[in-house]
Amino acid sequence: MKTDAQKFYYLTTDDLLKTYSRHKYYYGQVHLEEEDYAHLWDAGPGFKNAVNVEIDTGKAAGDFIWNSHSLLIVSQRVLDVWEGSVRIETYDVTVSGIKTDYRYKGVICMGRAGGFDPVRSKARYLQLDKKGPPSLMGMEGFYFDHSTWDGSELFILPDFPRYYIATASLMSRMKKARLTNIDFLPLEMLRF
Repeated sequence: MKTDAQKFYYLTTDDLLKTYSRHKYYYGQVHLEEEDYAHLWDAGPGFKNAVNVEIDTGKAAGDFIWNSHSLLIVSQRVLDVWEGSVRIETYDVTVSGIKTDYRYKGVICMGRAGGFDPVRSKARYLQLDKKGPPSLMGMEGFYFDHSTWDGSELFILPDFPRYYIATASLMSRMKKARLTNIDFLPLEMLRF
């Protein structure tokens, strides 16, 4: 199960590569209460209040709402596909700026892996602050130590809490369900 031959995929959307005004599916700005900012990068505790997403572009509801804070916001259809096999917690989300029959929840991914491999990922760092650690400015591929993966079908690395990673099996089930506003990028193809 935990071998380098296992294929993993970064959850993304083709819309993110398009001009902002040409988004097919809704994209939103996240508005958090002050006390919730402490939880933004620590997935464990969750948010104390419902997270508001104000839709500001796009033409149609999708099963995923991508947003300014890279929170994982999904429809009930996604939760149904994941039920019983994906370790998650959910939190309440309100969506404003549109009318839709879709109901959304925020997702806290409980699956984990560690050991980001900056050498294989060809990570490029830049020292922006003399006192702090260098900042990651780019990479060519996203590699990690597979022996640290807990076997979850959806997981994150602690250093990358908003990089949602799926197994090939989960990707296959999601494609079969024809979920919308979701694409899968092989980790070795992830670049910035």
